Amino acid sequence: MIEKEIKKRLNNIGFVELKEDTTVEDFKFLKEVPLPIMVDDIKKLAIEKNDIGVRADLISKGIIYVLGCDTEFKFRDSYKEILEAIIKDIKSFVITNTLKAEDNLDKYIYLNSFVGLGISDDEIEYNKLIYLENYLDEHRKDLKEEDQSEIIKNLLVNYEKIEDKKIIPYSNYRLGIINKAIGNYLKSKMYFEKSLESGDLVEDEELKNTLRREIEDISDYSNIEIAETYINYSDFDKAEEALKNVSLYYVDQSYLNFLRGFVYQSTGRIELAIEEYKKAISLNKNREDYYNSLAICLVNLNKYKEASYILEEGIENNSTSYNLKYNLGVIYVNLNKLEEARELLKEAYAIKPSEELYKYIESI
Repeated sequence: MIEKEIKKRLNNIGFVELKEDTTVEDFKFLKEVPLPIMVDDIKKLAIEKNDIGVRADLISKGIIYVLGCDTEFKFRDSYKEILEAIIKDIKSFVITNTLKAEDNLDKYIYLNSFVGLGISDDEIEYNKLIYLENYLDEHRKDLKEEDQSEIIKNLLVNYEKIEDKKIIPYSNYRLGIINKAIGNYLKSKMYFEKSLESGDLVEDEELKNTLRREIEDISDYSNIEIAETYINYSDFDKAEEALKNVSLYYVDQSYLNFLRGFVYQSTGRIELAIEEYKKAISLNKNREDYYNSLAICLVNLNKYKEASYILEEGIENNSTSYNLKYNLGVIYVNLNKLEEARELLKEAYAIKPSEELYKYIESI
């Protein structure tokens, strides 16, 4: 999407076609090469009743905008030759026009001209990505989820490519911020730590203090993520250690209790698991997995009646849950409450029909 939006910005450009070759400032402009000028500049000249002619300053500005919109533009080589001939310091010229632009995507486009010009500059690349971030933040409500994902991927890939040692700490900081925003807390913490450990931040106390605060704030999230990873690999001892490092200030204490309960349950400590699951439910009554996990533990201890009470409470708070209704129906069968079991299983069937469930209901 972002590439299409940038290409559309070529509509901001008008092209002047010369009737004959024209020399300006010792450079020969060929009639075969159309000269780009911003439409706003053309309008301004028209209002002022000035002849467009061959304005080297406006043409140069138009060139960097065109090459920022389309880095493979048909007349790229000719435009590069023009710029090199009439602009003494291309980088300063690009930066000046970038700062004058009011729109974040236009700022990005001006700096993107370096790609079209075949010039590698990490300082330009870093600032270009900052403007792309600003554009994303500014238009997030209007962008589709896939378009946001495309921009985020662009940012992650290109911040990672920066090689200038003086800029790397700042690109790592941005990588930390982006990963934090999309929930990759472990990666986020890693980038913050890499940035903080960089020897090139000796004089930037403000950023170092910011990084320390970010690391402190994100530690709970990263420890939760570490625990989830170990749980997925059935390494419950390490998962338990990671959970011990989560503070009382973690924003979702119910989920912390749930994970602890899952670790205890998976390692056979059922009584401890029950205690944690009950804490989780007391803090959040809208998670069906909390009720199901607690009920399973109670069934493992042959406490079917108590398990049924838990699932009944769960259904009161999660009335459309297939899993809660199905599991309670099965427990009712074990308690020989067959009529209640049929009713609940029919409700579960209405939510998610299956031939297997239909046959089970018929067999009761």
